[in-house]
Amino acid sequence: MDTGSYDVQHSTPDIVKIDSQNIQDCGPRTFSDNVKSAFKREADLSQYSPSQLYLAKEWVIVFKEPYCTYEFTEIVDTERINSYYNFEILSGTWIIEFQTGSLAIEYINKLVDSSNIWRFYPLIDKDINLRYEPNDTYYESGDQWYLDNYGQNEGLSGIDLNTQGAWNDYTGDGIVIGVVDDGIDYDHPDISPNFLTSYSYDYCGNDTDVTPTDSDSDGEIDWHGTAVAGIVAGKGDNDIGIAGVAYNASIVGLRLVANDCEYDYSNEHTLNDLAISETIIHELENIDIYTNSWGPPDSGDRLGGAGPLSLASIEHGVYQGRDGLGAIYTWANGNGLDDKDQSNKDGFANSRYTIAVGSVDWQGEQTWFAETGSNMLVSAPSFNYFGDPAIFTTDVSGSDGDTSTDYTSDMGGTSASTPMVAGVVALMIEANPDLTW
Repeated sequence: MDTGSYDVQHSTPDIVKIDSQNIQDCGPRTFSDNVKSAFKREADLSQYSPSQLYLAKEWVIVFKEPYCTYEFTEIVDTERINSYYNFEILSGTWIIEFQTGSLAIEYINKLVDSSNIWRFYPLIDKDINLRYEPNDTYYESGDQWYLDNYGQNEGLSGIDLNTQGAWNDYTGDGIVIGVVDDGIDYDHPDISPNFLTSYSYDYCGNDTDVTPTDSDSDGEIDWHGTAVAGIVAGKGDNDIGIAGVAYNASIVGLRLVANDCEYDYSNEHTLNDLAISETIIHELENIDIYTNSWGPPDSGDRLGGAGPLSLASIEHGVYQGRDGLGAIYTWANGNGLDDKDQSNKDGFANSRYTIAVGSVDWQGEQTWFAETGSNMLVSAPSFNYFGDPAIFTTDVSGSDGDTSTDYTSDMGGTSASTPMVAGVVALMIEANPDLTW
């Protein structure tokens, strides 16, 4: 036992005789490897100062086999202690409060000499940090339940992205995320601080301005891409609005799926294979993650949807992007469950090079629209039925988007779940830049 700079006197203990015929699995033999490692770490007394050890009255003690099956009073002289109780989920583990710290050290050494103890350590208060939480209005209010679901709106506590622990150290700094969508309101106060104009491009208008328009002439500015951008990397901790999952990551707008794109050639919105292929490797040397909340129609009677040029670009991206580690592609798994659609039919979401994302609601249940499929890698929160809480995020500024404010509480579908996963991936590769695709 390492007791620091002072001497500990050892006294001769009473020896308990072992009946080898009655040894049974108990004590450390029943612990997981993680628990054993944690005990080893805590039992290194060199991490405590001599004064801490001298004053520590409460100790955790684990008895070896077969002593872990004995009654406590068969091993320990209770006249030396104030209280004791068994930590029930770990066999042979006891929490003991001695009368003084010096008595604790003396008596524990006696038990050590008797070979009764496997591990022991003092219960000493340690510094902790609260999980960091940004100060954004709609995060603090609980509207962004998908980031911190503590049971609001009758939700199931814990059905969220669990980002708070990661935010202590990682917020997306240095990660660049391409939002392939119908445009982004990059002047929005929760988007503009993270927006990179220099890398953004409008493949509908063939220019660098990705400002959304009323592309389908319904009197409403396209707001889908702005909502996606807010979910993945809306500026956080700026005392306004919302916090994105990776709220300090950079956003690149790639306008591709608006209804006014030059390659529309029928009454139904279509995408040209060449335009898609160019978009998903746009600025490949600079963009780490491409998030795609779109795909072929979810009618249940379509197969494919991904052309050879597009598939070749995705393959090129995962082998050449991020300096050879591979660009990351997140893709909406599809909303066609009610039409008996299946995501394996989607050539984009079914690619082994993409992360196909499904949806669960605020209670952890599969949503009515989220398609199934063996290709689906992960699910993330979204909304289910109208009246249930949806996803709160950025809207086109002013009154021309989804709402009359700068934020919307109506985002849903696998479109909402996909950028959440992209944001989590951004935190992951910030934490470990060597991760491959």
